[in-house]
Amino acid sequence: MINKIIFSVFVVFLGVICAVVPAVSYAQECQIAKQEILTLKEPDFTTPKQWEATYGKDGMEQFTGVALPLSGKGASMQEGAGQDVNVVVAGSYAGKPSGEDKPSILSPLLAHLDKRGEPSWLVRKPTSGNQTVEEFFKTKSGYVLFGDVSRYRKTDGVYVARYNAKGGKISERGIFPEEGNLKARGIVETLNGDGFVIAVEQTMPNDPSYSKALLYKVLTDGTLVWKKSYSPGARAVFHDVTLSPFGGYLISGEIEGEDGRLAAWLLHMNENGSLNWQREYKRGNAARFNKALVQRDSVGFSQAESQGQVVVIGDIDPHGAQNNKSAWVMVMDGAGNTIWERYLQANYKISAQDMFMYPDGRLFVLADFYPVRPSIKQRLQGERPRGHSRVLAFSPRGRLLDVKSYSAGVHAHALAMTPDAQGSILVAGSLQQKLPEGMDLEATPGAVFDGWVFQTPPIDDYADPCAPSDPDF
Repeated sequence: MINKIIFSVFVVFLGVICAVVPAVSYAQECQIAKQEILTLKEPDFTTPKQWEATYGKDGMEQFTGVALPLSGKGASMQEGAGQDVNVVVAGSYAGKPSGEDKPSILSPLLAHLDKRGEPSWLVRKPTSGNQTVEEFFKTKSGYVLFGDVSRYRKTDGVYVARYNAKGGKISERGIFPEEGNLKARGIVETLNGDGFVIAVEQTMPNDPSYSKALLYKVLTDGTLVWKKSYSPGARAVFHDVTLSPFGGYLISGEIEGEDGRLAAWLLHMNENGSLNWQREYKRGNAARFNKALVQRDSVGFSQAESQGQVVVIGDIDPHGAQNNKSAWVMVMDGAGNTIWERYLQANYKISAQDMFMYPDGRLFVLADFYPVRPSIKQRLQGERPRGHSRVLAFSPRGRLLDVKSYSAGVHAHALAMTPDAQGSILVAGSLQQKLPEGMDLEATPGAVFDGWVFQTPPIDDYADPCAPSDPDF
């Protein structure tokens, strides 16, 4: 009888434990940690790729943007007619001006590539001066390039160029300052599609500490509608501009304070470029926001939690050591208050380059890793650190779910990514190749860079365990 009582008590106790442990585990997993420092391990390059291609004609090519093609129904891969239609990439290539004995200059590159790196169509025309591609995106009817352009013995400016679905140029508008130089930073198509709002940095050659943030609105025919100037500090830079679902534009960048520290900067402008509000975020010796996106409704959160969330990625210089930069991911509410933030550190200089929010609520971030010094393990094994990129997946509440590392050649750096119709991710950048055997060392640089594009394996399924079951919760 006593044994039966003891057994009954044990069963009850075990039931209580089984009921409590999942609840505790659930609470820990679903509780938002407002701030965390994540130290990332050495890269694992065993992650397969669906396919991988390089593009290089004479060396020194780099892709800075990637998009799904407009042909078909937006699929990234279409088999048929003896051709694989995969991806549209944009960037820059180095070449000599036609008929001139001058150093190589950078010119725009726009291509529709298949998975072998062969172009279906290609825009590769030399320019008279340096002309880079800093930003690239797809519209309903074509593609837009935005970058820096220099005129011989004159000031440097920026340009916006429009191309149709087959790579034919529609228009190009250059903007040059009355004094100083301009640097392209960010661009977004207006809500009604009549033009673009561009973010530009103005600098002065005789004053390297001076930097002013500018905002322009340009119509598709090149007409300049308005220009706004922002210089509240000694240094002010816009890095990105995006549409806000509440109207106007959300702009991310950096600003120098009175104490000399660089702080990340977030602003909301109305449709005419007038300031609604701005906030600064100081972290370490220097901090900046590189890119922002806005999610009006986020999967996995209640309506009160999710309305108007803003996601930003950036970089932090924790201690003033430029070769020890950390990447930064932050999610905030519509008023700029932090919900959660993550700092990514490793034995590399890390820069957050791109991001997107998946329909299931996960945040995917592309981070670029530059070697700083070999780790102890690498030194013991006689290895050298390798430049590479990683794709990190975060849960809606900031838990790091997955990290995938990618590289090729001697070093590789990815600058842009986009999800595709196959449930995978298309990633683009450049890879550094060794000097080909037999090439003249005096006539050719010690390394050549080829455009690099690849497709990751399909994104794994995910169900947020913390999502409220009641849609009206």
